[in-house]
Amino acid sequence: MTVKEITDTALSIMGYTGQNGNERFTRRIMNKVIPIFNVVYQDIWNIEMTPQNLMQWYRLHDVEKYKELRAMLPRDRILELQEQCKFVPAEGFQDTISFKSEFEDRAVEAMKYGVAAFLAQSEDDGDNQALWMSMYNKKRAGLSHVNKVLDVAPKVLERFEDENLPYPVY
Repeated sequence: MTVKEITDTALSIMGYTGQNGNERFTRRIMNKVIPIFNVVYQDIWNIEMTPQNLMQWYRLHDVEKYKELRAMLPRDRILELQEQCKFVPAEGFQDTISFKSEFEDRAVEAMKYGVAAFLAQSEDDGDNQALWMSMYNKKRAGLSHVNKVLDVAPKVLERFEDENLPYPVY
């Protein structure tokens, strides 16, 4: 999906577009879009593009790359994955964004609401800002996912031999 597609959707849901729109207003908004877009893009990127998520994506979608990464020494693998997870900001409206994630559709949807919220904030449009920021935060919260649940039950530690405690020490 391109920056323009996400931005057009954000402007549309806010009601900032129309057949007889004000050209000065549109030009002013468009001058703000790329920096605002990059703020939201980096926020979502940091949630989705972690080395663990990327490794899982390769395991499911690119088995050869996954095997290649698994064959590396752990330190080299981490460096390779961190290099692939570096954020590169969008520079123009035709830039394409993509996440190597199972949740790419949800990430793009969250971005639309985030761009709408921050654009409304830049225009001092409090009602739109509150509505879209609420939606953005809900969509963003749905992106953070847990791949593993660890056993977190406390373990009983060995008692000190010189102490005579009637209960285990946790």
